Amino acid sequence: MRLALTALSDRQADLSSAAGAVLFYGTYDMAGTPSLRNSSAEALIMHGPSALQNLMRLTSGMDDAQRRSPSLSPLCCDLAGLPAANFVVGELDPVLDDSLLMYDKWQNANHNATLLIVPEGPHGMNRLPTRMASKINDFG
Repeated sequence: MRLALTALSDRQADLSSAAGAVLFYGTYDMAGTPSLRNSSAEALIMHGPSALQNLMRLTSGMDDAQRRSPSLSPLCCDLAGLPAANFVVGELDPVLDDSLLMYDKWQNANHNATLLIVPEGPHGMNRLPTRMASKINDFG
């Protein structure tokens, strides 16, 4: 589940023409962040326990240390030198911690990240046919 930007950076690609990235509610730790591991079956849109099981299926035969390899988990990559990033995540999203942790790491490495936490927003909130979704998509 690598981010294209981290994969390109590892290959020492020239990223100077990339203006930035808008990253919506990503899964950045393939071992599962605390919000995903503790999410309830009552979460809107994304069933948290099933999402965690799916991560485990995708990385079957691996332990958490292997799942957190930089080749799989962007949260474990060196983010230095990456272009600006806007992180957008809903307050009720089971992968909320992924965006919070990734934003902190990106900001510490590059000082060019922003974070929008959508109040009461579930996973995928920008894909819903609502005015809120339109405003979120305009932000990106």
